[in-house]
Amino acid sequence: MRDSPLLPWILLTGIAFGWGLNWEILKTGVEEIPPWVFRGASSLPAGLILLVIAKLGKQSLRIERRDWMALFVASLLNMMLWGVLILYGLTQMTGGRAAVLAFTMPVWAALSDSMFSRKLPSRRLSLALLIGTGGVLLLWTGDPETRALSIWGPLMVILGGACWGLGTSLVKRRGFPVSPLVLTGWMQVLGTIPILLVAVIWDWENIGSPGMAQYFSLAYNILVAGSLIYWAYFAVVQRLSVMVSTISTLAVPLIAVLADAVMEASWPGWSDTGALMLVALAVILALTESQKQKIHNR
Repeated sequence: MRDSPLLPWILLTGIAFGWGLNWEILKTGVEEIPPWVFRGASSLPAGLILLVIAKLGKQSLRIERRDWMALFVASLLNMMLWGVLILYGLTQMTGGRAAVLAFTMPVWAALSDSMFSRKLPSRRLSLALLIGTGGVLLLWTGDPETRALSIWGPLMVILGGACWGLGTSLVKRRGFPVSPLVLTGWMQVLGTIPILLVAVIWDWENIGSPGMAQYFSLAYNILVAGSLIYWAYFAVVQRLSVMVSTISTLAVPLIAVLADAVMEASWPGWSDTGALMLVALAVILALTESQKQKIHNR
């Protein structure tokens, strides 16, 4: 399957469900475990697991000296800033709504990629970008509960999405000469270093009374969302263009919103339905653009 054209889309399906379901799981986790502690306690083990798996698979963990600085910057953007900002945002909004705002990320990835390459995106991908972004914004503006809360929650989630988009573009443009497994493992470990410093110095004292739900949230983010799904995401980034891979992940908020609806026993309203249709259309446009690129390259 390594060279199969179906592999990226299989991985994207896993990403949509693995991360989509995680938003409410994350929200449950930070109810009793503060963001810096939660992220440090989940990201470091996840990164070490990936590196151990890579080593057992006889993959080299060596990073060239010239790549360490770029890797550290990518780790700060993709792991530390993204990871902590969305957790703070989740304290102000539901998991589904936070997922919607976070996945304005393709906007920032596209802008970053255009800035790095000095090349405008294709018309089809630009249209997909506009439609998908319109969908996620509609999903937020149509929810009076989210609008009534502090603006800092949504802003932190959007800023987190911007950091992730810039970090994704950096990873793609730099082209680190290691496997996605090794790359993701090192980013998790390096991105956790400043997180653990803040957690130990300050945030540790803010821990509440975690129970089984919080421990499950930690375990899920170590074994699934923080390791397996992150590996799948950067594997897709290495195989597809930045815009195709990031726009396609707009299916994640779709799953997150549906998971919210099931947990709250309430069907999505008109804004939810309209937004999800726009997101689905954006994903379809991204997929057809990928096929078009492959045919052109042949």
